[in-house]
Amino acid sequence: QQTEFTGQTVTKENFLVNTGVTINVDWNEGDVCVIDLNNQAGNVDLNAFNNVKPGTYVIRFEQGAAVATPSLVNYLSPGAGAVWKWPGGVPGALTNAVGAEDVLTIHSDGTALYGVMTNNFL
Repeated sequence: QQTEFTGQTVTKENFLVNTGVTINVDWNEGDVCVIDLNNQAGNVDLNAFNNVKPGTYVIRFEQGAAVATPSLVNYLSPGAGAVWKWPGGVPGALTNAVGAEDVLTIHSDGTALYGVMTNNFL
């Protein structure tokens, strides 16, 4: 369900945990998602295309308190003609530091997903 607002809104964070398999973000659960990387070894396969509509979305990645992994996100193809677009054509990477947090902001125009990663919130 989509509702148009003017002014400030409050959004709940959809909390997901990396279990070593593809992380499927369902934007019907909210426009903000937190992914706990859960001290999992290996890279993250991210499917951020479930119920995406034109708008702005945020994913916050949390590194573990004991181990900093992974360092690479595999951004899965959205399919249906949609594409990822990045500043300079370079996909956002995760900070490889214990306790670090990275924020991926995504804007969708309905066809392209424009991603900007802001790194290393400590």
